[in-house]
Amino acid sequence: MGKEEVLRYSRSLRDNLRFLQSSLRDGSWEPSPFKVFTIFEPKERVISAAPFCDRVAHHAVMTIVGPIRQRCACLCGASIQESAEVFIFPAYGYSQILSEH
Repeated sequence: MGKEEVLRYSRSLRDNLRFLQSSLRDGSWEPSPFKVFTIFEPKERVISAAPFCDRVAHHAVMTIVGPIRQRCACLCGASIQESAEVFIFPAYGYSQILSEH
């Protein structure tokens, strides 16, 4: 994710946020593909990064879902990871996001 992507999103911030709000409300929002790249410092690692517009969506959703997910984890005796598998990962088609790489 580069500064250019953030600047581009910010230039039409109001329109982008309205579109995001509308698509989240009507259920039409779908995540974009992750950008996958390799870094070599301090060691070789494969990085999967969501586009900036999806990161905005993640924050918007987690503002609402995060407290519910934590409460569910506490009440059900589940870990945060287990509750994420129920609430978050299905949106990306993952059964376990940590095992993808």
